[in-house]
Amino acid sequence: MTTISGVLPIKNGEAWIPITLPKILGCLEDRDELVIIDDGSTDKTLRLVSEFACNDQRIRIVQLQGQGLVEALNHGVDQSRNSWIARFDIDDFYPQNRIKLQRHKINHNIAAIFTDYRIKLNGKYNLGLIASPITDSATRLSLLRSQRTAHPSALFSKEKFVSAGGYMSSEFPAEDLGLWVRISNFGKLISVDSEGLQYNLRQGSISRVNRDTIILKKHRIVESYVEMLNIDSVFDKLEETLETYSQTTFARDRVLLHLWDLTHPSSQQKLGKNRSQLIKRTLVRQLSNPLNWPTSLRLLNQRQLRRILR
Repeated sequence: MTTISGVLPIKNGEAWIPITLPKILGCLEDRDELVIIDDGSTDKTLRLVSEFACNDQRIRIVQLQGQGLVEALNHGVDQSRNSWIARFDIDDFYPQNRIKLQRHKINHNIAAIFTDYRIKLNGKYNLGLIASPITDSATRLSLLRSQRTAHPSALFSKEKFVSAGGYMSSEFPAEDLGLWVRISNFGKLISVDSEGLQYNLRQGSISRVNRDTIILKKHRIVESYVEMLNIDSVFDKLEETLETYSQTTFARDRVLLHLWDLTHPSSQQKLGKNRSQLIKRTLVRQLSNPLNWPTSLRLLNQRQLRRILR
């Protein structure tokens, strides 16, 4: 069995540690480890994680002095002893089978493995489940919108991470998107069709405070790296992808989201007029199917709700 290093950066997370740290540890096997990077916390974070470490030999604590998220992540990966890295955040929630399901997908051709994830407002109010892309070609395509590969759900190869150059400060606060695009040059990006993360959208979080900056940075990253995503191969594998989705949970969600990703302006530009029109007709046909109406309305309503609340 492949051993895994969890990487958990924390800064002033005392309110969450008693609640979520036991759940994170519950995802990991006895031979795994959890590297906690305390990045200059001024609350009780260090004392609390140290108390956990006294009772669990899998925990290793690394202290930094407020260098920021990118440096904390890179340092955590560097200090990890195992060949596969699982990202965790202290204010998110994880089912205990998350790593088990991802571990089954590991092989030498894979660079990163994601999961489905659910968004909750302040840990309480359900804002919808985001169905992941599953296949390599569909995952590459999904990076254009960067909504279906949640950073805290990722399990990735340390070797391929290093080859890709790790996290880059120049790509913050969209450092995860830059990494996924670059690491895709060294292996496949895939996901499991299971909910592996409850992402906590809360007041004061980095993603919420920096939302406009994140969107702008994502656009620039996509423009810089779009050639790496090999959009033509996504179109060529369309029927294969849709057949794969028919065997998964939330199949209708995945089909509609995949076709929506194919309508992204960068994708349309790469595909050309004829293929772009074919994709749009296929999407319209799916949306016109009464069997898809409940799914379409749910996805649209949840998307609008998330946009308003953010």
